[in-house]
Amino acid sequence: MKERDGLLERTTKLEETLKKIWDIERESVVENKKMDGDGYDPTLMGIMGDEEEELRLLLDNQPPPPPPPRGEGMDGGRNRNNGFIPIASAQWVEDKAKRQQDRVWVQGGFNYLAPINIKGWKFLADLSKNEVEECWRKALAGILDYANNTPHFGGKLTFPMLSELDPTKCIYTNPVVMQKMITSSLNLDIRNLRKVWNVGRPYLKCRCGFRNARTCNGGPIWFDHAIWFLLAKPEIVKPEAGSNRVRIAFLLHHLRNFWRELAKASVIFIWMREVMLMVLCNLKRNPELMTADALTGSTFKTHACPKIMANLILPTRITPGLPAPKLPNLEKRKNRSPMGARNKRVNSASPRQHTLLNTFRIAPSPVGASSSSPASMTSSQRSAIVTESHVSGTADTSNLTRKRKNQF
Repeated sequence: MKERDGLLERTTKLEETLKKIWDIERESVVENKKMDGDGYDPTLMGIMGDEEEELRLLLDNQPPPPPPPRGEGMDGGRNRNNGFIPIASAQWVEDKAKRQQDRVWVQGGFNYLAPINIKGWKFLADLSKNEVEECWRKALAGILDYANNTPHFGGKLTFPMLSELDPTKCIYTNPVVMQKMITSSLNLDIRNLRKVWNVGRPYLKCRCGFRNARTCNGGPIWFDHAIWFLLAKPEIVKPEAGSNRVRIAFLLHHLRNFWRELAKASVIFIWMREVMLMVLCNLKRNPELMTADALTGSTFKTHACPKIMANLILPTRITPGLPAPKLPNLEKRKNRSPMGARNKRVNSASPRQHTLLNTFRIAPSPVGASSSSPASMTSSQRSAIVTESHVSGTADTSNLTRKRKNQF
């Protein structure tokens, strides 16, 4: 049986459980429809005057909508509007992206990671084992290098215009890359419930409203989604190059140099996402789950950032009496980290670094219960960097994703 055959049911159950935890099950039913009993918007009709009848005729004689893309069935429309739980495999995401010209972010794929696992980022950015382990320690500490007002501008290669990746995005300026943060005063609504799965994720953001007065409504594109798309369409990066082999080599050069830190940020977020999915695994087993047991079965449940992520996902299930998670004081040069002396270099962070604890606080609520040639990356052989697991490189999480796969 194909994965998508049971994905809708599994996703729906988890989403309904989370909506109850966030106390927004009633709000989610309303789809912002502003129509009267006849199917017309009364406010809009009231201002049409003599042209109201013409508008009614146009609305009444609209052709039926086209069927969803082949293979999506009922999943397509639902995921596009409501779905937010990212539990599908990398293979499912890759197959879905192929039908959208490798744009992972469309047709309900916004919350999913691009099908590039940690081994893939190690190859693309030529990361060492020590660098990957440093990313793991930063994920445990919730350290984000490009949050708030510290964007990455691209170095010698500016990021392509968002409209080159997606015609619906910003057409005015080259973007910067930042890491997703969340407001310190978190409202429990459907909008924030959809956002929490991307806290800490690097994304391409246009400069409208950031360094100029212009505004646009195009929205961001996740950095990992952008890289996946550029690997399939390398002509966007360097159209004047003589072949795709040269274009891919050009992109790899910048990923291994000027965009290297962004590849690390992507690895950090993969670790953070695995923490979120561990919480979902335990929630699937026990719908009455409290935060004290949200990380059961993991080897990182004593660290601060995973506890914060559990509090973020289960904001009304925070176990009373538990002390708030504490992260290292980044302002002290010498700091004894709860993760040991090996993390000293990470915790004595530069002033630009931020932690999730600096931006997210919520009070407990009393609640009852492999190397290939550069040219080959433009074909389907990109699957060489796609696996079921997003995890590799440390003993602490060697079987984390394997356990998760068996649970969903």
